Formats: sequence, structure tokens, C-alpha cells
Amino acid sequence: MGNADPEDVFEEALKHFNTIQWCRPILHDPAYTAIDTPSRRRKDDAEDSLFAETLHTPSTIKHCVSLLRTPPAPALPNIPPPPEQPFAHFHANKDRIPPADVVALLTLGSGVNGHPNFGHGGFITVLLDEFMSLLVGVHEFWGSSTVFLNTTFTRGVATPGTILVRAWLVRKEAKKLWLHGRVENEKGQVCGSADGLWVQSKPKL
Repeated sequence: MGNADPEDVFEEALKHFNTIQWCRPILHDPAYTAIDTPSRRRKDDAEDSLFAETLHTPSTIKHCVSLLRTPPAPALPNIPPPPEQPFAHFHANKDRIPPADVVALLTLGSGVNGHPNFGHGGFITVLLDEFMSLLVGVHEFWGSSTVFLNTTFTRGVATPGTILVRAWLVRKEAKKLWLHGRVENEKGQVCGSADGLWVQSKPKL
């Protein structure tokens, strides 16, 4: 699949998710624009090879479509929380959280399993890191890296099957971005979530 024309792969993925009833409203939400996930494209310098090659197979991530909210939502308004408590502020305001800035639909095979018929927890963490990082790119926070990703697992991710990943901006401050991400099943149940911090590196002189 990694050698196929990227445009053909993207169109095939759109057709695939349009055949899944619960995915259609997500794909056709006018607040979002579907894009070909950048990390699914091969690069000459082997950047993104984990998603462009290793996890780009029928038994791992068979199909993937990312959707970007336009424009992306700002962090939660009102009085900023203390710097050490941005996630407490976010989780305490669940009723006021805007729609996610990044949404991704993925169809998984059994090649990502840990236990039989369930995706490996490490793989779920990789998904959270990847699509939260996509949101970092949406905010043009170039040259940044993941500092921490505190992940919580609440239920297994059944495979093979289709899942949803969402990512939000929690707080932005100078060279730091605090993000929250979730992996959900077809019933909208949260299977895993993560709070993470990305920090922008100083440019090399």
C-alpha cells in the first residue's frame, strides 16, 4: 500500500469510510475538511516511515483519513489556569470544550494486536501521539517535540475494526503547547486518552 499513488489511496479511504454508517456524518460535517494524512506519504529521507510504511499495510492501518476543523478552536477562554494545572482546567470544563480540532478515522487490522482481537496499548499511544502531533502542525508549531504523553486506557480497542481519534488544544504559551487526545470506538466510547506537552526547540545557529 505504501507504494501506491497517494491520491488513489486517499480516495479509496474516503470511499471506504463512506460505507460505514457511523463514519459518514463525521466525513460530511461542514465544519471539517478531509485531508490525506501527511505522515502516510513516503518521504525520501525516511521521515514518517513508521506511518508511511510499517503501519501502512492491510493488517495494520488499512485506511486512514484525517479531518481538520476550520478554523481551529483557541484554548479554553477566561482566566488562564496556573501553568502546572492546564489539564485540570480543561477536564473541569468538559461542558465547554469545543469540537476537536483534529479528527481521524482509521480502520485497523489484527497486525496491531497485543491481546487476541485487541490493539496493543503501545500502538494506541502511538496513535495519540501522531494525531496530537498533527494538531501541532495545524498551529504551525514547527520544530517541536513531544515532552510527555500521559496516557490512560479505559477499554480495549477491538480489531479488526474502525476507530476515531480526536485532538484538542488545551493551552498555548510561548514555545509550549498542551494537548489532549482521545481514541474512541464506533459507539463513541473512549478507549484511551492522553494529556501531552510539546515544546518548540531553539533554532540552530
